[in-house]
Parts: sequence; C-alpha cells; structure tokens
Amino acid sequence: MLAKLRKINKRTQMLLSIALVLVIAGTGLFTYGKVTGKLKSSAVVIEVVFIKGKLVFDELSGEPLGGEKIYFYGSGPNGIYSYKLDEVETNGQGFYEAMIPSGDMVTVEWKKATPSSSANGCYEVSKRWGPIRMSAFTYQNANLILQPSAFIKGQVTSAGQPMAGASVKLFKNGRILDSGSTDTKGYYFLCSNNTPELTQNPYVLQINGSANYGSKSKTETINLFWPGINKDFAL
Repeated sequence: MLAKLRKINKRTQMLLSIALVLVIAGTGLFTYGKVTGKLKSSAVVIEVVFIKGKLVFDELSGEPLGGEKIYFYGSGPNGIYSYKLDEVETNGQGFYEAMIPSGDMVTVEWKKATPSSSANGCYEVSKRWGPIRMSAFTYQNANLILQPSAFIKGQVTSAGQPMAGASVKLFKNGRILDSGSTDTKGYYFLCSNNTPELTQNPYVLQINGSANYGSKSKTETINLFWPGINKDFAL
C-alpha cells in the first residue's frame, strides 16, 4: 500500500511539473537551467524573438536557395561589438526559422565565397537584413532577396580552336570579383557581384591559357552593362 502511494505521489509530482511548465509557457516565459539533481532556488528567464524568412534569387522568379546557411548576429546599442547568436539552414523551398534571445540589435545574414548564378543570370554573394531591435516574444519576417548582377560570358580560342581549361578572372580596382575556367568547348561564364552602372566601369578581364596551348595570356579592359555582355577572345 505504501509503495502504491509513493508511485501515485511521483506521478502527481510529474503532472504538476508539466502543468507548471505549460503555465509558464502560456505566460510567454521560457526558463532553462542546468539540471544538478536538486531544486534550483531561482531560474534564468530568457526573452526570445522568433525570426523566419525565405532566401530567393529575386522577386520576379522567386527561385529559392535551399541548403544555405543563415547567420544571426547581435550587437550592442551603438553597434560597437558583434557576436554570433545562431545559424540555421534553409530547406528545399528556401525557408528558414530561428528563435534567438532578444535585447540587443539583431542582424540576419547570408553569404558565400563566390558569386551565385542560376538559370536567370548572376546574383550578389551576400545579403543582410537589419540591424533591428525586436520586442520579446514577437515574430518577424526577414526575407532575403538577392539582387541581380552583370555577367560576362564568351569563348576562348587559339588558332581557331576552342581552348579548354583556360583560367579566366574578372577584376575591379585590383580585386578579383569572380574567376573560373573554360569548359571543353572553350566557353566561360563570370559574374560581377554587383549591378554595374556606367560610373562603375571599367573592369579588367584576364585570361591565362593552359600549358597545352603554350601558356598564352591576355588582359583586356572592358565595360560591363546589366544584365551582361558576350566577349570572345582569341589567344
């Protein structure tokens, strides 16, 4: 009989604990703490915000970017310091969501090392939303929509024949914007990582042929215009 009462008491304690958690969650308070095997005299209250959004190439096509990392950063009132809060990954439809602590300014960012390209053309390599201060226990939509950039594409030949494996680099003010190699038919495709206006010209395109073609090279100053240009080279 005593053992049965003890079992009932344990079950009652468990149900009361669950009820308490539900009550706390219903009031918008979330608590967490390290379990030490004994009751804590106080709990840490964490105020959070909920951020969700979608990463797409552009509004017109709505083409999503799945499997991409989304980073969340916090900063002080004056933006003097910055620290990473969390990172998540977009799903196959480009959607993401996260729950992060509130209080400081929050910035959402996507970035990659090389320019992005799709069937619709070239796009920028990073996108940022914020910084913005959000009230605790609120939802915020933070869609990241990439802006198009200009492309340059063409064919590289040598003695009238396609040059495969040639190195092609696009520069702006001495900085490499994009680089790649020609395919088996000598074609290349590069992105400028911005939407060039006339005042942003000129650019520099550098081509270095493979050893099979005598390591020929060529550097040329070019003007880019959105959405892009075709430029063939004969080495």
